[in-house]
Amino acid sequence: MASRSRHLISAGEGLQRQLHLAILGLVVVVPYAAVGAAVWFLWNRWFSWGDLILLVATYIPIAAGVTVGLHRYFTHRSFETTRAVRLILAVLALLALEGTITQWVANHLWHHAHADTDDDLHSPIHGLWHAHVGWMFQNRQADPQAFGITRALLADRDIQRLDRRFGLIALISIAGVGPIGYLYGGWSGVASAILLGGVIRFFLVHHFTWSINSLCHAIGDRPYRSNDSSTDLWPLAWPTLGEAFHRTHHAFPWSARQGTAWWNDPSYAIIRLLAAGRLAWNIRLPTAAQYAAKREPGRQG
Repeated sequence: MASRSRHLISAGEGLQRQLHLAILGLVVVVPYAAVGAAVWFLWNRWFSWGDLILLVATYIPIAAGVTVGLHRYFTHRSFETTRAVRLILAVLALLALEGTITQWVANHLWHHAHADTDDDLHSPIHGLWHAHVGWMFQNRQADPQAFGITRALLADRDIQRLDRRFGLIALISIAGVGPIGYLYGGWSGVASAILLGGVIRFFLVHHFTWSINSLCHAIGDRPYRSNDSSTDLWPLAWPTLGEAFHRTHHAFPWSARQGTAWWNDPSYAIIRLLAAGRLAWNIRLPTAAQYAAKREPGRQG
């Protein structure tokens, strides 16, 4: 329990804590309500092709902000890139509304250090709902001072400037698509654009991210050895941009590739595209020998 007292910090007390829970409640409940509204809206008036294109066009880069940016770059440093690309990944990550960059990285590093123990913030040993979303309502999170990577982020002026503007970026993330909707649908286009390209996209990015914490520690394949319950759940590969190969990730957390090929790991495909444009280098990948060394007996490569 010493590790928890030293490196898990309070999410707030008193009024600050109540405000935190209220905002979190809105974050969890409002998207569900929006899905219901979208069903009603679809039943009474078909969404335009512009709405659906906007949903995809906002989902992919913002989800990549989580997978390529927060996860593979900022947390695990699986490749290097330019300052400009780094800032773009940071902005896209914040547009996903999963918290500040520094705190997200700290929580994820903590998960790797304490996977499936009582110290793990979102272990399914306390139930799938807890792993999926319930853990965020607890009054604890990882201390960014606990890891060298997050201490470096705390000292990074670019990242801290962006983290301090999380609220403004959150507003832009939801409402910023409205003017785009107006261009192709007038005022009704504003409403449908915010609903699909803002709130529903927000809902999808969050729940596919959270499914890695819950479903990918409960069901799926375990081709490699790892001291936790993580799984590879291939049906979620595309919507999670390759993150659903979670067992492979826990076996090789520093790897830029999690899937078995570029076509089932879109995040890795993005990294390769950056590399082709000389915008990414020192891409870290396991060797054939490293894969073989951790492969479960009887499994084929």
